[in-house]
Amino acid sequence: MIKIFLEFFNLSEQKLKYFILVFFEKLILLFFHFIFLNYLDRDLYGLFNQINFYSSYIMGFSLLGILIPILVSYKNSTKEKVDFIISNFLFLSIIVSSLLFVIIIIFNETVTGLIFGSNNYKLFLIPIYIIAVSDILSEYIILKNRIFNKIVSYAYFLLFRTSFKLFTILAVYILTDSFLIAIMVSGLVYLVFVLLKINFKFYNIQKKIIGSIFIFKQILKEGSNLLFIYILSTANIAIINIIISSQFMLDELAVYNMNFTISAIPVTIASYIAFYSLPSFIDSSNNIGVVASLEALFKDILLVTAIFIAFFTTIFLSYDYIIPIIVNKSEYYNKDQFVYIYILNFFIALVSFVQMPLLKKKKYSVILLVYLFSIIINISIVYFNKSNLKILTPIIASSISNLFIISSIIIYYLYLKLNR
Repeated sequence: MIKIFLEFFNLSEQKLKYFILVFFEKLILLFFHFIFLNYLDRDLYGLFNQINFYSSYIMGFSLLGILIPILVSYKNSTKEKVDFIISNFLFLSIIVSSLLFVIIIIFNETVTGLIFGSNNYKLFLIPIYIIAVSDILSEYIILKNRIFNKIVSYAYFLLFRTSFKLFTILAVYILTDSFLIAIMVSGLVYLVFVLLKINFKFYNIQKKIIGSIFIFKQILKEGSNLLFIYILSTANIAIINIIISSQFMLDELAVYNMNFTISAIPVTIASYIAFYSLPSFIDSSNNIGVVASLEALFKDILLVTAIFIAFFTTIFLSYDYIIPIIVNKSEYYNKDQFVYIYILNFFIALVSFVQMPLLKKKKYSVILLVYLFSIIINISIVYFNKSNLKILTPIIASSISNLFIISSIIIYYLYLKLNR
């Protein structure tokens, strides 16, 4: 029975262990969030989530879309080659993130007003940068583990990383009663933890980069397309955050963040599946044929769907019973909002898999065009409802725009099939 289950969802023993560890990492994340909900004021909890959201956005931009090209290009390379390429691009990513931080500091009043809804939180821009740099280092560590197919090591790293970060915030906040000090110390502890985990050799850039300019150009060219896709794909969620943080108070944002955190657990797991599925899909398309690789991709989609259904059923049926027990502040309860956010996250997860065949064929212009239209739809819905703007408005608008992405890509596949 277990063997049939594993074969049906294309799961090996290694992948199963990976998922178990990732599941525990999400449980730890959820556990600490519930503690934060009870210990922190609503505005501080909203602040905490905004810091994490925008630090991850800076990280994503600073990576320049090069992780997948490196992963695909260096999958069968030696450790020396992998260390060389990673060390050079890591250096570049740190430079980009530092330049972004300088821009943020120059326009600090505008930025704090935009992302926090108030100019009183300027000092919280510092931990955003520290966490972003730590996230960048983390992603390159994860990249190396993925290149050498050490997905279990990758999962252990995620588990300990999350535990260290969140435990430090909670412990320091209890000791100092200062959230700024807590988030700063947590960011520094996270940075030290990641630096200690770096297991690749740094090479002298000046000596070796000249002979590898062609390689760098190829990866950066590929990465630039994926970077634009990343920017547009995350724009829908960014629009939600900007609208909610600018039009509503941080305490209202905290309720949204709680529901988003709960509903984002399966989408995070889906992103981990997508991270190992895309290079495997590209590689299998070349080696075992398109049909077999599409079957493997379909099994991954089924697995993600099963995870979403199981998680939704559990949380939805227990929301009115478990949430009041775990969270002792009734103002956080909003079951309807949870459902809308969950639907949005399910669509986001599906998009990451539906677009894989287009990424394989490097149909970047098609993906970018679809994303661009989806953003126009998102903004248009919000604009035409600005006189009666509610916190659900941008969530529903983003759900519709993501459904448009899925539908458009499927229609494009059907168009290609009919015109062969």
